[in-house]
Amino acid sequence: KSTLVEAMLWALFGPGAIRGGEDSLRPIGAKVDAVTGAALDFTIGGAHYRVTRTLHGTAPAVTLHRDGSLIAEDAAVDDALAPLTGRRDSFLHGSVTGSRELRHLVELRPPERLRALARLLGTPTPPPPSPLETLQQEIAESDERIRTLQSAPDLLAQYAPELKRARSDLESAEREAERLHDEWAQKRQDVETRLAAYRRRVDEIRGQIERLAGGARGSGVCPTCEHPLGGSVEQLIARLDDEVYSAAQDIKWLAQRQAQLAQKPPDVGAADTRRTRLRELVADRTERVARCEQAMQELWTVATDRRRALLYVDALRSAADSARGVLAAPPDTALLRTLETHAGDIVARVTASRCTGLVIQEDGRVFARSGDTVLPAPGGADEELFALALRLAVMRVLDDGKHNRLLIVDEPFAGLSAARRDALLHVLRDEAAQVIVCTTADVGAAAQRIVLEFDRTTGCTAVQD
Repeated sequence: KSTLVEAMLWALFGPGAIRGGEDSLRPIGAKVDAVTGAALDFTIGGAHYRVTRTLHGTAPAVTLHRDGSLIAEDAAVDDALAPLTGRRDSFLHGSVTGSRELRHLVELRPPERLRALARLLGTPTPPPPSPLETLQQEIAESDERIRTLQSAPDLLAQYAPELKRARSDLESAEREAERLHDEWAQKRQDVETRLAAYRRRVDEIRGQIERLAGGARGSGVCPTCEHPLGGSVEQLIARLDDEVYSAAQDIKWLAQRQAQLAQKPPDVGAADTRRTRLRELVADRTERVARCEQAMQELWTVATDRRRALLYVDALRSAADSARGVLAAPPDTALLRTLETHAGDIVARVTASRCTGLVIQEDGRVFARSGDTVLPAPGGADEELFALALRLAVMRVLDDGKHNRLLIVDEPFAGLSAARRDALLHVLRDEAAQVIVCTTADVGAAAQRIVLEFDRTTGCTAVQD
């Protein structure tokens, strides 16, 4: 993707528009006289233009055609393109940005970020920070971080005893829950054992009754001692029937008890609930204590670095009073507020007003704003989104509200969710008359797409989507 962007810029402006110069255009291992070239077709004001630039050996050549007719070549092409594209630096700063530029803007220290924005805008660049200014900036950042971390000791003093009590309570709750679960399991086992015994006894008695009833009258024998019963068979059968009936009642009661015990008893449920609540409490307090301990370690490190920086400041001031005044020139406050307004508008639209604006401090630090509340410093995808918002804000200022330029953006969607990606596409479409976005992200139906399919043998084919 970046190669396509560099090809367009090289075709328009030559080697000064790309990194590494024209030598970087050649594939590794290419022959010295291998032809490297680019051709760019575009339409302005109803006229069709084609600019071609080739690199053969060490002799570059460039031509410009309008509606099929050659109108300039070599050095004259730059003068012929100037009314169409404007100055090279203005075009590059006001119409083109990419992921590398955004990452660079993110990684800069705040004072250097101000200088980078000043260079893009073409305003006087503040001088590099002096050693004294750098130390003062570090001290200011340390003070802000210390204010954030200074509550860690008090919080640790609160959470550590809470964690100790919670762990002790959890041990008791674990033992109580296990005891109640064991009792519940024992009761279920007892009922199950008794129920099985009663059912076996009923089966045995019914078998005896069947054998007694099946013999010839007066010929029955006692099922226990096997002595002849004579005429008392009927009495024994009646007594066995009574025993079956009594056992059946016991079985019915035990079955009901078994069904009851299948459900978790209230005391067991309450013990489980308490155990779960205490486990969550222990996990929460463990995490809080760990964060506090980490914050205290960072607090100690930051405070130590701050003390060291203060010693260096004292040494610089003692060694040379002149070092006190070698500070970066203050930024143009009005211009910062303009960038702040434009960048804040872009961030609010992309984040669906979760952030209502940006705050650009005069020391170069950038924060999000929600209403009147300044949010913590961004990180990850938000950091790159803020950098892109600043870059687009610069383009707006250079565009001066005309909205008739071309905008080229290389991979602006790093880390953005699908919703924010769609919102950013709509923002980009409103920024210029024509927008080219080079990306591997799926932009759906939000833009007219040209899919580039690469093949090792046939090269690159553009497929209109």
